[in-house]
Formats: sequence, structure tokens, C-alpha cells
Amino acid sequence: MEPQTVADEAQSGSRMNDDAVNHQILDAIRQAALKLVNDSGAQSLAMIHAVATETTGMLMHNAVGAQRQMQMLGAAAVTATCAKLLGLRYASPTPPPSPPPPPPLKPEELINPFQSGTRLPTIPLMFPTPLPSGTPSQPSADLQGLSIVPEIGLSPSFSASVTDYSAAVPNSTATITLTPIAAESSSAIQVGVNGGPFADVNSGSATSPLPLNASPSPNIIKLVVTTSDQRATKTYTLAITRAAS
Repeated sequence: MEPQTVADEAQSGSRMNDDAVNHQILDAIRQAALKLVNDSGAQSLAMIHAVATETTGMLMHNAVGAQRQMQMLGAAAVTATCAKLLGLRYASPTPPPSPPPPPPLKPEELINPFQSGTRLPTIPLMFPTPLPSGTPSQPSADLQGLSIVPEIGLSPSFSASVTDYSAAVPNSTATITLTPIAAESSSAIQVGVNGGPFADVNSGSATSPLPLNASPSPNIIKLVVTTSDQRATKTYTLAITRAAS
């Protein structure tokens, strides 16, 4: 009886050990399932956030591309408008239409020059309109004449086309007076001595006495003639040397 009892106990102990192992496996499976179920929500949210982030990035990229396209369209519209405006401004005028051809003559209107009593039609003569002769005169800033008191000899002799002159006077000549005559009476004349201020003088009128320095260097007198429309200016220069005492 005792050996059988021991065998039974051994068999029952082995069954208990088998049951214990099976419970551990089941617990592991249950924990794995629970972890999978618990993590599924977080993974789903993570995937949703990732997709939303990628979608937002694509939307922003598309928005930037659309904005660039709108800017390109705006620039193209401005360019086309400017080109059209420039084309309208500098467009060549439309030529006038050509006159219609004359109608053909009827047989009864034909004229036979060899038939007696035939009267030829009168054709009016067309003469071109004559062009105006000469060219419009240009404004002149020349001096027609220049008188000096006391009289001194200029080198070369005065001429409207010559602007530089020289002369020598004795020491007793301390001042001189100029009377310029402009080719156009409306021209303005100014006179200056040795770089000093210029003074106005009318054409045909005498200037105030101009002082001359006694030195080896000549006294530079400038006469500036300007037309009334200020389109022409001419400067005459007199280099007058006064002898030393």
C-alpha cells in the first residue's frame, strides 16, 4: 500500500507542476496582449500626428508655390501692360487710304485726235508750291564796331570775327573809355577789367573810365556780348600794356 501511495503522490505533484507552468504562459500571453492593446492607441495617435504634420507641410509647400505663381503672373501682367503702353505711344501713324481709281471711259467719251472738229479736254496745270528762300537767320553776338578814347591802335585792326587784340599805351594814359556797338541792338554787353566785376553797358554807349595799371603785365579787358534770347555769347579780349613811369 505504501509504494502505491507514493506513486500517486508523485503523479499528482507532477500534475500540479504542469498546471503552474501553464498559468505562467497564460499570464505572459495576457500581458503581451494587454500591452499591444494599450500601445495601439498611442501608436495610432502618433501615426495620425505624423500624417497631419506631413499634410500640413505639403499644404504650406503648395501655398508657397501658388504665391510664387501669382507673383510671376503679376510681373507678366505688368510687363505686358508696359509693352502695350509703349507700343501705343510710339506707334507709327496709319497711312491715309489710297484714292480710288478713276472710272473707265465710255466708248462715246473717247476722243480721236485725227478727227476734224475734235476738241481736246482741258487739263489744269498743277505747279508745286515754292519753298521759302533762304534759311532763318541765327542770332549774332558779334560787335559791329568798337571805339576807344583816347584813340589807340589795336593789333590786329578791329573786326567782328576777331576776338583777341593787343595794344600799348604811354604811361600818361591812365584810363580809357570803350564804346561797343553790337550787331544786334538788343544784345546785352558787359565789360570787366583785370578779373574785376563786370559792368553793363548799352550798345553805342560809352563805358565809365577803365583804369590801366602801369606794369610789365598787360591789362586784360573783356567785353562779353550775349544775344537777347541768350542763345549765343561771344567774348572779346583786349590786352593793353601801359608803359612804366
